[in-house]
Amino acid sequence: MTRQERAQRTRRKILEAAASVFAERGYSSAAMAEILKSAEMTKGALYFHFPSKEALAKAVVEEQFQATIIGRPSPGAAGDGPAPAPTEAVQALIDMSHRLGRRLQEDPVTRGAIRLAIEHGSFAEPDPGPYRTWIASVRELLSEARDLGNLRPGLDIDVLAEVLVGSFTGIQLVAHVLSDRSELRHTLTEYWRTTLPGLVPEKHLAELDPGGSKGI
Repeated sequence: MTRQERAQRTRRKILEAAASVFAERGYSSAAMAEILKSAEMTKGALYFHFPSKEALAKAVVEEQFQATIIGRPSPGAAGDGPAPAPTEAVQALIDMSHRLGRRLQEDPVTRGAIRLAIEHGSFAEPDPGPYRTWIASVRELLSEARDLGNLRPGLDIDVLAEVLVGSFTGIQLVAHVLSDRSELRHTLTEYWRTTLPGLVPEKHLAELDPGGSKGI
């Protein structure tokens, strides 16, 4: 293993340990000593990669948003394959929410990142970047859907992107409080079932699965 590979592995281990602690404690109550203990790392190794708790928290958020939101498959990404179905971009949007919902149920790193994003006001310098990235990714899908004729006319996709991100944030937060997110996927399905008729022309509704594509 090269030095660079060891450094990347160390950084990953610290991020995973920190995310788990942040998920359980929140930003303000999380102690660097607890993160060190969880990561089984020396103080020198931790501070070599992350000079402060805030830098570590922002790295957790950025890494997970990149993996979960930016790392989504793009509609029509097959290149020379058949033209995308009219509903492909909207289904990708539904699938994005369910993919993130599943990770919130199963992955402590994702839970830590989302909690930190919600608590960003606790930081000395709050960073709206993750939300802007998320909103931009949703807007891109909405733009694709509009170009494919799969959005109702007259919808403002800039406003709609913010509304959808805000809705998911609220849904997952309430699900966390009420059921520790055990009902999150079900609630997301019902959210899309009630929301889609206002977004998509009626003739395309039957082509969409509000519960997410198979395997999501």
